[in-house]
Amino acid sequence: MPQVTIEGNELTIYLLGEAEDVSIEVYDDCQNPVANNTYQGDEMIVTFNLTALESNQCYYLYLSIDDISYIGEFCF
Repeated sequence: MPQVTIEGNELTIYLLGEAEDVSIEVYDDCQNPVANNTYQGDEMIVTFNLTALESNQCYYLYLSIDDISYIGEFCF
């Protein structure tokens, strides 16, 4: 699994290799969509700016890299 960091409202994904398509979907704890972004390119580090995130909330991250999907939860 790639390393994912969240600092402020920036979500950074450190890819393990080159990827053609990186997409994220972020939902709040009531499954309301908060963010949906796609990156296409050849960078090994991809950063998304998630301005809609609020403090003291938990979110679900759906991360897709090419044909592989990951699901995670994060709070801040």
